[in-house]
Amino acid sequence: MVVTSPTTESAPVPEGYGTTPDHIILQPDKTGGLGDIGRYINSEMTTKEVEDTVIALSRGKKYELLTQHLSPPSHYKFPGTYENGCLRSFRYEYFKNRPWLKYSPHLDAAFCVPCALFVSNRSNKQSLVTKPFRKWTRYTSVIVEHAEKSYHRDAMIAAQTFRESIENPSTTLTCVFDKEKEKRIEENRQILKAIARAVLYCGRQCIALQSDPVLEAQLKTGGRVNYLSPQSQNEMIEVIGKHFIQK
Repeated sequence: MVVTSPTTESAPVPEGYGTTPDHIILQPDKTGGLGDIGRYINSEMTTKEVEDTVIALSRGKKYELLTQHLSPPSHYKFPGTYENGCLRSFRYEYFKNRPWLKYSPHLDAAFCVPCALFVSNRSNKQSLVTKPFRKWTRYTSVIVEHAEKSYHRDAMIAAQTFRESIENPSTTLTCVFDKEKEKRIEENRQILKAIARAVLYCGRQCIALQSDPVLEAQLKTGGRVNYLSPQSQNEMIEVIGKHFIQK
């Protein structure tokens, strides 16, 4: 993120910003990344439009908004608006102990980014979620109480899970299931090899195949591949028979 003085001619002034010398203009970095949730969600959009917009965001863009959102420095002077005859503005102290709260320079408004991106049901969820929040006189009733909402806690968990899936893909359920599946396949392959070697040995030594109590107990254990179906047995006999003929 580049921080420049408003006197810089090339620095565009975001919507709603004043032009007094004590303002600092936040600009996107040179890579072109905006990192501002207000570029995607605004007060004119319907809940359905917000939902469709969020769904259309790439995983990379969601990750950027979660981890690299534009953040004003502590000495930044937020634009003011008159409410009830008083000049009100976002205050830097609102960020304290609220990593989920992000300020949109584009809209001069606040969002809960995890909720905006990952809330499961947007119905009846306006400020901070589907609508930008900038009624600063309602700070206590909106921002403070938002953190206590159950849907906020669920969205925080969803956001953390999403981050982990990007930063450490090996921990995702899909990856874990795939590894477990590969492990089972390898175990079954080794079991089948052991059975084939035993049958081959008995065939070479002209030893009749007999039942074994330990093996029988294993085969009766649920959830195991036992290769006792007629098709499996016939396939194994055919393969081993061809092996003997070739030898």
